[in-house]
This record gives sequence, structure tokens and C-alpha cells, in this order.
Amino acid sequence: KDPKNFPNLSFFDPAKGSANFSNATLRYVNLKNANLKGVEFSKTIFDSVNMSEALGLTQPQINEACVDEKTKLPIGIKRPNPCP
Repeated sequence: KDPKNFPNLSFFDPAKGSANFSNATLRYVNLKNANLKGVEFSKTIFDSVNMSEALGLTQPQINEACVDEKTKLPIGIKRPNPCP
């Protein structure tokens, strides 16, 4: 499947705070160069998502999500434990 491309997208708005993707499902999405600073990912399902060059993503953010083996994470971010 072709990923949906959102290059250089920013989900951070200092005036409003950050975006909330809690309980969302993201499939076949390319978040190359997306600014994920402060985005809430509690119980978010990542299925074949490319975040390999995403900016601002932290380990605590991704630890709250369900990340499949096909999802690409930025260097230095470890895949969290599988979700139940």
C-alpha cells in the first residue's frame, strides 16, 4: 500500500498546545520531517507508519502507543513493548 505523505507537517502549536492522537489508528502514514513535539499518543495504534525522520518525538511519548514491527522509528527511539 502507498503511504499517505505528510512531509514537513507540524502538529505543535504553542498557542493551543499540542495535538492529541490518543486512541487513534494511523496506518500507512509517512510522517517524514513531521514535528511531533508534545503530541499525545496514548493508546495510539501505529501500523506501518514511517516516523524515521520525525522531529521532537520522545521515548515517553512512544511508550504510550501500540507500535507494530513495520513502523519505522527515529534513531534513538526504541520500540515499546507490544500492546495486549
